Amino acid sequence: MLKNWIGVRSAIETYGLTRDQLEYALFTGMLQYQDLHYGIIILKSDLEKHLEELKKLPQKIWIFKSEAMKKFKLTNNQIENAIEKGLVRYKEVKNPYHSRSTAYKLVIQDIEKILKQ
Repeated sequence: MLKNWIGVRSAIETYGLTRDQLEYALFTGMLQYQDLHYGIIILKSDLEKHLEELKKLPQKIWIFKSEAMKKFKLTNNQIENAIEKGLVRYKEVKNPYHSRSTAYKLVIQDIEKILKQ
């Protein structure tokens, strides 16, 4: 049963993908997965079916909100408004610096698209 599944780290190494590419595919529902609470496993057949599509994704997709504010010279309010309007996709993650709080990761391409308008 488990031979049909692969862990995220193994998928990255075996198929030459980045963590961002895989996380984005999971976020968008492109791949079937199971969260085992100590790690995520991905259905191999789904991964292989979408492999070429995954490899075409940018290698870096996600950016922490604080990084985005610095890189794109945006205010917290500007980002919050874009999120509220559905212009920027995001996900809530564990804060790497403060274990008891959360952080937001944003899709870089969404921010760049808004700034071009």
